[in-house]
Amino acid sequence: MLSVVLYVGMLTALVGGLSLLKPFWLLGIRSRRAGAAVLALGLVAAAVACAWPVRAVRIAKGGSLIDAMMPVCEFHELHSIRVRASPHLIFSAVHAVTPGEIRFFHTLMAIRAFPERLLRRRPQALVPGYAIASFSRCDTTLALMTGAGGERRRVATGAATFVEYHVKPGVVPASPETVLARYIAAVRRRGGERIATRGCCGVSLKLGNPGMPTWVEVTAQNDGRRFRLVYVEPSERLLAGTPLLDLFMGSGFIRLAEEPDRELVLGSVQRYWQMGAAPPPRIAGAAEFAAFDTPDFAKVAFNLRVEQEGGGWARITTETRVLATDPSARRKFAVYWRFIYPGSAIIRRSMLAAIRRRVERENP
Repeated sequence: MLSVVLYVGMLTALVGGLSLLKPFWLLGIRSRRAGAAVLALGLVAAAVACAWPVRAVRIAKGGSLIDAMMPVCEFHELHSIRVRASPHLIFSAVHAVTPGEIRFFHTLMAIRAFPERLLRRRPQALVPGYAIASFSRCDTTLALMTGAGGERRRVATGAATFVEYHVKPGVVPASPETVLARYIAAVRRRGGERIATRGCCGVSLKLGNPGMPTWVEVTAQNDGRRFRLVYVEPSERLLAGTPLLDLFMGSGFIRLAEEPDRELVLGSVQRYWQMGAAPPPRIAGAAEFAAFDTPDFAKVAFNLRVEQEGGGWARITTETRVLATDPSARRKFAVYWRFIYPGSAIIRRSMLAAIRRRVERENP
């Protein structure tokens, strides 16, 4: 309901803002003063939706693995669907279903990622004193260096980003070694690794899920006055054919608990509201996830559960629970959640429908 209020408020504010230019007589807005009132009403409604307080709720019912991982949460989402098939066949489909099987997947992801697209910025240089001179993105295939001599052997295919940085006027340029060291350290903080170094001025790195890595290459001039950053991420076309659970694992989720053919629980700790933030801490397993309490983070537990209902029927349930680690994180995640909830809900329902379609194809 708060998401509805938020989006209705935003739409109302948009109509009111446009009415300041030309009143919408068909909507009963007959003057700019009335348009200003509509604008104010929409902004107030959106602000109330964002600022509405959140309280923790205990929803553990017992018998579910996610209850052990997160019995108390502050944000909650639950969806289910019935399928006529055995739990084993259903879980086989759960592990195999891909984004390409989800109808309108790209549209749904655009809704889900609306806050990120709204706040998305070009990557700023990790080295102080440099500014972006050129920037471009495209889907392509690149040969990356893998040897100390700069030999290019490894091929990376995906969405490539090319950024050229130049030192700002009046700033003493950093040494090539300093430039490379900054990016090596940043990738290592995210759990990545260095693949190869070319003398003083070039390095290739890798981070992310082993099956869907992001490749990074940094090349600096000898005098340090400019350097080039290239990174290649899995493209939407490539991701569309990758099992959905692999994508979850590649985006920072870890396996918290699993009971074969009955329930799978994944978890993640991140600052979802802060795009381009420092990488989240690495959580090794369920015990560390449960004990994690570092301020300014949100803990997310997500499950897929199958329960038999008799007569050959079973119910597939997906549940998401979120718990912030402090009041500040709770307020910030509340705004993020209310923005993305409609897209998130549609994606999960569509995922369940895709699982059912796959099961029905394999068990007609």
